[in-house]
Amino acid sequence: MINKTWEDRTEELTPPEVVAAIEGANLLVERFGEWPTFEDAEILALNLDRGNHWWVLETGEWGQRISPSLTATFYVFDFHHSDDTPDRKPTKSVIRFEEFEDFEIDGFNHQNPIVGLGIKYVFSRNLNKNLFSVDWGGTGIKHEASFTCGRIQVMSVEPMVWSNSGSKMDAIKHRAS
Repeated sequence: MINKTWEDRTEELTPPEVVAAIEGANLLVERFGEWPTFEDAEILALNLDRGNHWWVLETGEWGQRISPSLTATFYVFDFHHSDDTPDRKPTKSVIRFEEFEDFEIDGFNHQNPIVGLGIKYVFSRNLNKNLFSVDWGGTGIKHEASFTCGRIQVMSVEPMVWSNSGSKMDAIKHRAS
């Protein structure tokens, strides 16, 4: 499921009807003027949460259910513009993915660039409904993710603020200390 070629990832990454179904997508659209491709973006952080399924099974409190989730923090920018222009709009965006049917992730290290973030619809025969099919990775640095999920929410979008010198390396050093 994860081993995709460059050609597999460069078709239309996220069609407009899928963007319309992503909660909070307007936050990224307002920042960039459209849904970004996430080309050359980087995964800064991943947080996996298994939810409370076992507690719900034991108590029967289905209204209190918290679904399994992945919260990913992306460094995304308009790759059409150089580092030294404000039009690049360096941005930190947090996106939450919930309700997995299939889930694969491989590799995570000191730098996790991605070719793009692809989100499409796929029909689940098990659940008898459409799910989001999410895919990122593909740069040769071993970090890949591919999964289907029932809900996607853009949690936050904010300018990426580097340290006083403005360099990415200084920001990385600051984050490590």
